[in-house]
Amino acid sequence: MINYFTSAINFANDFANDFGPMTLCWEKRTIYYIGFDEDRALAYCLKKIIGPRDIAQPIESLRERYFARNDTEGAQLLSLVFAAWRSGLSAVEGWELKTRGTSFQQKVWHEIAKIPQGQTISYGQIAATIGSPKAVRAVGTAVGANPFTLLIPCHRVNHSGGRISGYAWGKDMKRAILSAEKS
Repeated sequence: MINYFTSAINFANDFANDFGPMTLCWEKRTIYYIGFDEDRALAYCLKKIIGPRDIAQPIESLRERYFARNDTEGAQLLSLVFAAWRSGLSAVEGWELKTRGTSFQQKVWHEIAKIPQGQTISYGQIAATIGSPKAVRAVGTAVGANPFTLLIPCHRVNHSGGRISGYAWGKDMKRAILSAEKS
């Protein structure tokens, strides 16, 4: 069984901004997903960890079969995630981030993890850094597939010239996270 936890809306009470509920999926000392949408988190874990079987069924029927809600450990883990993020880290000490993706996605995520807190770079800069300067759209797709928001800070990637680009949870959320990092 994979553990999951979805925080209460006011989990970010030590920040000026409230980002809303956050969902984590993990087992043992391995984190599989960090994001702002419970259904998306569970669907991601089913596809990437369990495999494609049974995915056509509604998530509610699969939740009981594959997942165990663990509020106590989840709240502690979320505190560790926020402590790492506040410190500018892309990992939680003692925990592995299980990044499952293509080798291209892995390269992109590795580069995103290097972006310093409070700064942004463009999709084109990442494409050039990984040796694929013409793969700007593919970089954008890889950024959008990132399963570890905040720790692999995809919110720090924008269009060239710094214009705010899309974000899986909306541009307002992206602006709020960037604002919190700068303050």
